[in-house]
Amino acid sequence: MADAATGSDIRAPARRRRRWRRFVGAVAALLVADTAAVFALWLYADARYGREMLPATAGPAAAVVFYNSAEPFHTQRFERAVALLREGKVDRLLFVGGYRPWRSAVGAETQAQRARAMLGRNDVAAADGGSYDTLSNLAAICPLRQIAAPGRNLILVSDALHLMRIGEDRALLSCIDGGALGFAASPLYSDPFSMWIVANKDIAARLVRFGLGEERYKDLVQRWRYHPS
Repeated sequence: MADAATGSDIRAPARRRRRWRRFVGAVAALLVADTAAVFALWLYADARYGREMLPATAGPAAAVVFYNSAEPFHTQRFERAVALLREGKVDRLLFVGGYRPWRSAVGAETQAQRARAMLGRNDVAAADGGSYDTLSNLAAICPLRQIAAPGRNLILVSDALHLMRIGEDRALLSCIDGGALGFAASPLYSDPFSMWIVANKDIAARLVRFGLGEERYKDLVQRWRYHPS
């Protein structure tokens, strides 16, 4: 009996080591697969939206900048929009996003103020003060365009992955047809970890969207985010 117990005691650590190796192997395989999916998603987004696409319809245009408080998104998107203006491709900058009930300042309004100070013109930039996520940002664009850039074509400014998501929901831009819409991507991230985090969030959102369906997904987003009254 003692010998049998001793044999069992000897085999137990070996079984634990095998289970641990299988667990580590499974985690490693998952990370490799996830990293491959992330880079595939980024390559697809960059191929589709990474190059500048100006509106096909001739006429003056405004750049729409989607605010993000995190760096490098914040600076890169702002600088991309200012570059479009200085190159003569747009004559107005419209900023959306960045509303949070716990913040004293709205991100879009802060960036618009910065643009006015930098460019020395009060009429060059306008902002929406109540938008807070991709869906509400898109919903805010047409009213903002009507007030601050009437009749202008629009060039949407964000990173390529975000532009791909925006492209899927651009039916919300009911005030403008496809020929009057353009895209200008800010640079891809130099920090691979930031790229990995952002892409994984996008993959998770896509899975939830696929599982719930379009209407239930949008309802979930609206419930999860704070909806300003």
